[in-house]
Amino acid sequence: MPEFEAQDDRSKRLTLALIKEALEKDSSSIQRILTEVIDLPKTKREELVEILEETSLSNIIDTMTEIGNRLKFINGLEELIHNRDLSKNILERRHLHKIVVNETWLFGDEYTYGVDDVTLKNVLKEYLRHLGREDFNEIVENFDNKDLQIIPDVCLWRQFPQGIPGHKTNLVIELKKPSVDAGPEELSQIKTYASRVIKDPRFPKEKTKWKFLLVTKNVKGDIESELEQVNREYGHVVATDHYDVFVLPWGHILSEARTRYEFIKDKLNLNLLDNDKNLEYLRSKYAEYLPDNFVSENLI
Repeated sequence: MPEFEAQDDRSKRLTLALIKEALEKDSSSIQRILTEVIDLPKTKREELVEILEETSLSNIIDTMTEIGNRLKFINGLEELIHNRDLSKNILERRHLHKIVVNETWLFGDEYTYGVDDVTLKNVLKEYLRHLGREDFNEIVENFDNKDLQIIPDVCLWRQFPQGIPGHKTNLVIELKKPSVDAGPEELSQIKTYASRVIKDPRFPKEKTKWKFLLVTKNVKGDIESELEQVNREYGHVVATDHYDVFVLPWGHILSEARTRYEFIKDKLNLNLLDNDKNLEYLRSKYAEYLPDNFVSENLI
């Protein structure tokens, strides 16, 4: 390599690192990477250089990995909810809540990052009796409660900044286990709950927006018309200046979430049609929050 000495120190370090990697380890992975780069047309290599001027290869990999994992999560959760053999043992607090609380991006990219706000928790705790649950404190505080299977439903809550100092959006999600469909009773509950919660003086109305979302596997026919209102998106059952109430089936939520990544998936030519791989991703990430039979029997 007669021109080696003429290279800058960074190029020399890269060359020596590649030689070291090839000599000390299985070089198949690095060969694959180098082959892909070398086979790029000149214009694509130049584009890659321009991209690396703006960000790092590590950041690109992290982003692509996150997109792929989100799509696998969507497909895995869809199978978990709609597969009768899998969903029959799925409960709200013990399973769905613990999984979904880490994946709030499902409900919109603006809900990617949020916090457990203490004031919001206290407000919800005070008004949860309107949903027929006066044991909320026990549910939230006692994570080892062995009788969680008797809990009818559980709220998930997060607070998100609106981009204006002091202005917040409170997202409150009422989860129903797959065996429970939303009907008139459930719709009335979430409407009443929302109207009473937003009146609490601990959250100034001019700085706080509320979104209440009832999530269920299926919607009963006698409330379907409530979900299809003129000049509103599907599922938007109550619209006011201060709060909104939505009732949405999981199928709609997962389809909308998948659509947001469909273009990137197609451009990357990702093959995510294997249910076993999607479920394996779900199991590997959330094994502690899934039924024992799901972990031990369905995916091994």
